[in-house]
Amino acid sequence: MSGKRLPLGRVIADIQAGIGNALLMQKYELSLAELAQIRQKLATARCIGNRETASGPVELCKERRTVPRHQPVIGIKIYDAEDPRVAGSINDVSTHGVQVAGISARPGEVRTFAVHSAPFEVHEVFVFKAECRWSRFQVFHDWIAGFVLLDISDDDSRELDKLITYLTVPAISGLPAHA
Repeated sequence: MSGKRLPLGRVIADIQAGIGNALLMQKYELSLAELAQIRQKLATARCIGNRETASGPVELCKERRTVPRHQPVIGIKIYDAEDPRVAGSINDVSTHGVQVAGISARPGEVRTFAVHSAPFEVHEVFVFKAECRWSRFQVFHDWIAGFVLLDISDDDSRELDKLITYLTVPAISGLPAHA
């Protein structure tokens, strides 16, 4: 970070939107210590609240998520249920949300997604409604966005559980969700 200027308005917006530490460090090319220092300075200047501030690297590493995320071991396609031509892939998933690559969305936008089971057919097609919490464009990776589940039927929830059980591994904190 030394010598380079950060777009502070974007950093503040990302922190306030709840973007995780690993993504912030990747996006702004920061070390954990640099991110802790930035958070502390922003809190001192009252640009972010106590909720978004951590007192040091140990606390900074503790993510707000209470449900573990999982990363697919194979490519899992996800489709906009209202327009199946709009497709992407799942970067990580939990019972509360999903990170998607290849589908653009704006924070606050609500989408209905369908997840097909190809190629291994370990689960049935399932559908859920989700709200975009954050999104950004990555030069070589297209759009990436995080969605929180708003509505999923009991049957579809069981299919999501199957996907998580059979086609993913627990995400390792601090590592990017995709290559």
